[in-house]
Amino acid sequence: MNAEVKIQLRAVQHFVYCKRQWGLIHIESQWAENDSVVLGNLTHSLVNDPFFNEKRRDKHISRSVPVYSDTYGIYGVADCVEFVRCSENAEGAEIPGKDGRFRITVVEYKKSKNKHFVQASFADIMQVTGQVICLEEMFGIPIDAYIYFADVKQRFAVDVSPENKRRFLTFVDEVRRFTYDGMVPPREVGQVCTGCSMSDYCMPKAKAKRGGFKTKLAELLRDDNP
Repeated sequence: MNAEVKIQLRAVQHFVYCKRQWGLIHIESQWAENDSVVLGNLTHSLVNDPFFNEKRRDKHISRSVPVYSDTYGIYGVADCVEFVRCSENAEGAEIPGKDGRFRITVVEYKKSKNKHFVQASFADIMQVTGQVICLEEMFGIPIDAYIYFADVKQRFAVDVSPENKRRFLTFVDEVRRFTYDGMVPPREVGQVCTGCSMSDYCMPKAKAKRGGFKTKLAELLRDDNP
């Protein structure tokens, strides 16, 4: 699939969480908020300052850091990136404007830890995996990754394994294909929809097989439509 179609990391997270939710947001440009979304926005307001830079001895902290991968055509914003000075012999990256070499850690902020997962949800792990792929291409060194949960005030390490990277890139290809087709995926059979802010647009209890007006229009305008 053509990597010239750039894909947001956040879009991949939406897609993994719910393909139909992704389509409503990123294909039909629908959006709705509930209390969960508002709490999430408030949590991210703690790190949504691209001009914030903090230094704690040998650690430099930046927030709302743009990340990208030209190789895979993906981009996004990392909530927090920490640069920790290491020895000259250690595997570290050189940072413009800073002396020495640095280990790099990315930290994604989430409002609450889901009780159904030991650490983080698969969708959140995929989002952080995408950030790591971008940062490793940008700096040329292995990147550590964590998810910080505001409710328990604790961070958990994310296993960004080669297998998780392969799975993430497979999702990127799927998102790119659906984006190119302009189609909203149907709701998956047996999917449990609770607490989703998009339920009024998705109408999970309805029997319709396709999405909204834009989806139907895309069907009518397809080149192979008689």
